[in-house]
Amino acid sequence: VGTAVTGTDKAVELEWVPAVSAYFGVGLAWLGPWMNFFVYAGEVAVAFMCTMYLPRVSPSFPAPIVAMLAVVVVEFGIAR
Repeated sequence: VGTAVTGTDKAVELEWVPAVSAYFGVGLAWLGPWMNFFVYAGEVAVAFMCTMYLPRVSPSFPAPIVAMLAVVVVEFGIAR
């Protein structure tokens, strides 16, 4: 009994992608290149405002860490 198989395609290909990375890794199609630029500019502005004005309002919170958390919220909450 012989088999005549041509090609290199796999019969079964399994791939496991966690739902979080599948959603956030792709992004939304409506966010074009210019919108990306404005989102990045907004993130820079949020980080700047947090680091400049948070120590004046509440000196007990570390401003750089709060700024990073705020930028993550903007990135994954709005942009992605």
